[in-house]
Amino acid sequence: STGGILWVSTDRPESQTTWTHYTINVQNNASGKQYLTMKFERQSAPCVYDGVRLAWVNSKGGWDYFNFTKKDEAEIQIQRKQYRQLIGTYGGSTFDFNTWDRGTTDYHNFVEKVWTIRTDWLFEYEFLYLSSLVRSKNVFILDGAEMTPVVVDTNNHIERRVRGDNMYNLELKIKLAQPIFNY
Repeated sequence: STGGILWVSTDRPESQTTWTHYTINVQNNASGKQYLTMKFERQSAPCVYDGVRLAWVNSKGGWDYFNFTKKDEAEIQIQRKQYRQLIGTYGGSTFDFNTWDRGTTDYHNFVEKVWTIRTDWLFEYEFLYLSSLVRSKNVFILDGAEMTPVVVDTNNHIERRVRGDNMYNLELKIKLAQPIFNY
């Protein structure tokens, strides 16, 4: 070889019925220097959540994608603008009011849909990959061919040492980039 980078892998996992993991190594073919090792572990049970697939524009202008496969929750948040008015009739000889008169009235409701999405445990290189998602100004939920614009609202992560590896978990709050109109 001419010293380029070569992807070297173990046997394909589907060719072995008892496989537990497989490893991909990236190394310089000429020097043998290893640049990156990725270990993929077999998942014992299928995920019970539908998941959320995000697409975003990374810092180089290209598109990146990731499936959030753990529990996702959607909620509707409503911010109300209200005013108070006096109820009843004051101009007549007696005071009277109707049971349907309002003292407090909504004049504008701002409705947003917000999701809390979570990853499974991530290796450091996966967590670093997702850091461009957190910083991106252009994020979408992908549902088939439909792209819905969203905004990353908050993020939290937990770092734990598992079997000598640093493992990460990412939880994000995302919300629709447009309000939900209610008529």
